[in-house]
Amino acid sequence: MRPDPNELIRGVRQLLREVVAPELSSGVAALSLRRIMQILRDTDWNETAFQVEAENGRLASLVGLARRWADGDPDRPSLIAAVDAAVPLPVETTTPASTFVEAAAFNCAQRAWLAAFVDLISDDPLGSTPECRTLRSAMAAAFLPSRHSG
Repeated sequence: MRPDPNELIRGVRQLLREVVAPELSSGVAALSLRRIMQILRDTDWNETAFQVEAENGRLASLVGLARRWADGDPDRPSLIAAVDAAVPLPVETTTPASTFVEAAAFNCAQRAWLAAFVDLISDDPLGSTPECRTLRSAMAAAFLPSRHSG
């Protein structure tokens, strides 16, 4: 990815330091900005990009799982069509996103699609089947932080 995420954040920090910081008249705002800049500096954004790409793969698997579940019953494709209409996903590719912004946008789109899917099946009689409860549990687990993450 070019520019890489650390380069992007360096540019954001420079913009905050040179343009935003001089305009702040409130001490509280200045302290808040300083804390934000520390967080931006102390995070390895390149590693975050790899984490987003990995999560995109897991989320894509869940979207695929939902689509395969819908293919198993003649009434289910209408649920998927409703979710697709409400939250269209960008065209999926097999290659990693070329920029961090693209990867993050795809991540947000997949999360929104999955959330809409879970909301829709929660209100539908099909959502009460054991198979669907298992599917919803797998999706909910994807949204919760791992116990093993640092």
